[in-house]
Parts: sequence; structure tokens; C-alpha cells
Amino acid sequence: MSTSEASNKTEQGGDIVRLIVSEHNEVKELFDKYLLSKNASEQEKIVKKIIHDLLVHETAEEEVVYPKLKSFPTGQEIADSRIEEEKQAETKLKELQKMKADDPNFSSTVEEIIRAVTEHSMEEEKQVLPLLREHLDVEQREEMGQKFMEVHNRASSEIS
Repeated sequence: MSTSEASNKTEQGGDIVRLIVSEHNEVKELFDKYLLSKNASEQEKIVKKIIHDLLVHETAEEEVVYPKLKSFPTGQEIADSRIEEEKQAETKLKELQKMKADDPNFSSTVEEIIRAVTEHSMEEEKQVLPLLREHLDVEQREEMGQKFMEVHNRASSEIS
């Protein structure tokens, strides 16, 4: 997500559930764009954006979503599981940051990240988002969405 898109989301506010689903969809679009590209330079640019967007998204979730989730019944276990997945993904993302498209492990590492992130997103949408809807009213989800985007904007400028 570009800084202007993030700013627009912040200005508009937003339900945390809608924001997370929107970001998941944006990353899925980047995955598709990568998979369709045959140009190494374009692939590197797309991957750089994927890495940035995922690291920013993870930061916002870890600072805003998971602490709240842990306060719900069954939330602790779900949050711990999602956090562990994100830590594993972060390790792979940092490996990928050091690679160029002509690296023999570049494509397989990107594909591994695509599979892991797709699975993580689906699990989050099945487990985390329903808990947020169940335990938070609209105003609380909007407030949480505002905090999410504040962290998102800060992290976006801090993560290169």
C-alpha cells in the first residue's frame, strides 16, 4: 500500500476487519502481479513492495490486533499461533530482501512466501476477524482501525 493510500485509509477511518481484509486483498493482487510477470527487474520491484507491505502489516497487527485478541476467550492461543507464523514469514522476507531475481533461490523463496502468507491470511480471516466482530462493537472496531493505521503509517516510513 502506498503512503497516499495509507493516508486515505487513515483519513477515512475504518473498521479494523475491513482494513485487514483490504490489505490481504492488496497483497494477493501483488502476488498475482508477480506470478504473471516474466521480467526480472519488474519482479524485483514487485517483491520489494510485497516485502515492505507485509512487514508493515505484520507490525500493525502485532502492535494493535494481537494484544486485543489475547484478551478474548480462546484469543491467546490464536494470537500466539498467528504471531509465530508472522515471525517465520519475517525470517523468510529478510532472506528474500538480500536476493536478486537471478538468485537460484529467488523464485522458490517467493513462492514459499506466497503459500505461507496466503494460508496465514485465510486462517486470520477464519479465526481472528470473527473474534473481533464478536467481541467488539462497531465503534471499537473503528477505533482499533484508526490505531492500526497510525501504526501502519509510522511503520511504513520506518521500514525500508
